[in-house]
Amino acid sequence: MNPSFGPLTSSEYPRFLPLGDAYSPRLRRLAFLSSHYLNFDSSALAEGTYAWVAGPAYETPAEGRFLRNAGAHVVGMSTIPEVVAAREEKLEVLLLSLVTNMVVIPDTYRSIKEEVEAEVCEQYGVILVAMLIVVSAAYWSRRRASTDANRVA
Repeated sequence: MNPSFGPLTSSEYPRFLPLGDAYSPRLRRLAFLSSHYLNFDSSALAEGTYAWVAGPAYETPAEGRFLRNAGAHVVGMSTIPEVVAAREEKLEVLLLSLVTNMVVIPDTYRSIKEEVEAEVCEQYGVILVAMLIVVSAAYWSRRRASTDANRVA
């Protein structure tokens, strides 16, 4: 839960804490320098946008798409309340996250409506082909009968 919820306990803490500078540029720079000096692979440390959700459940595919479209690179159920509390105390903050699971957003995801529409189109296609065969057979049958009748006469 966000530590800013609830009654204001002290006038020392702002009701609406600005978080535009939540993460210390100085500490972020030190983290990247340390990574370089330790010869870590360049992909070992990255910057991105952390989206906090209250949990305690993993994201649905729809929530995952929403958060990704909103610019999130990582989604988690912790960390941000601690960042808010630390910033209230005017501490410098560096956030390092170990990503342990990917948000499951199936690439082939289609809504049920889309699946039904595709199925109906497929069924209509089969019905249409069957109708064309029947109409064509009837046409050629009548034409043959007409040709045969003209030969007899």
